[in-house]
Amino acid sequence: CSECGRVFRRQANFVRHQRMHTSEDPFDCDICGQAFKQKSTLAVHKQCHPQKKPYKCHDCGKCFRQMAYLIEHRRIHTKEKPYKCSECERTFSQNSTLIRHQLTHSGEKPHRCLQCGKAFGRHSTLLSHQQIHTKQNTHKCGECGESFSRSVDLIQHQRTHTKEEFFECRECGKTFSFKANLHRHEVIHTGERPYRCDKCGKSFIWRTSFIKHQSTHREHLSM
Repeated sequence: CSECGRVFRRQANFVRHQRMHTSEDPFDCDICGQAFKQKSTLAVHKQCHPQKKPYKCHDCGKCFRQMAYLIEHRRIHTKEKPYKCSECERTFSQNSTLIRHQLTHSGEKPHRCLQCGKAFGRHSTLLSHQQIHTKQNTHKCGECGESFSRSVDLIQHQRTHTKEEFFECRECGKTFSFKANLHRHEVIHTGERPYRCDKCGKSFIWRTSFIKHQSTHREHLSM
């Protein structure tokens, strides 16, 4: 920086720093007109605008349209899990996660494809399946000639030829080459956020996201 001599590794941090000297606030809120130095700060402000999402979490700053959503979200920080499975006594922070989990016990598959009649436990899995009918099968197996609409389906099919072992998620049917990747994926369904920041209390599903978040605190200290 030509003003104070500070040095930055990334140009984006350098540009943000320069606004401290110029008093430039280039990002305006289209709702109230308030200006901000950083686009990310504007995004947080707009999310919590009274006209949009007035209920704000004081732990992580996330905002919600209804108080009920905020109360449910707060359980991520408090680790409260009031919803209990009657089959295995596993507990969940959200009722929707409990309902999805219970399908693993009942075997119920309420989401049925109208094209072929195949049924699925989750709506998202049905939507993924329906792409088979709506898209051209462009991914062809070199061993047997069978074609697939998605590359991930082709990869899974090819394992039948190579006898490669794979690990399947009981919640949504997604498969993984490594068991560790399956475990990382499964927390999406449980709602578990084991990595908590001591600085601001924000919680994360994956360690990589947690480490990346921590660097934002270090950047603020260096500026």
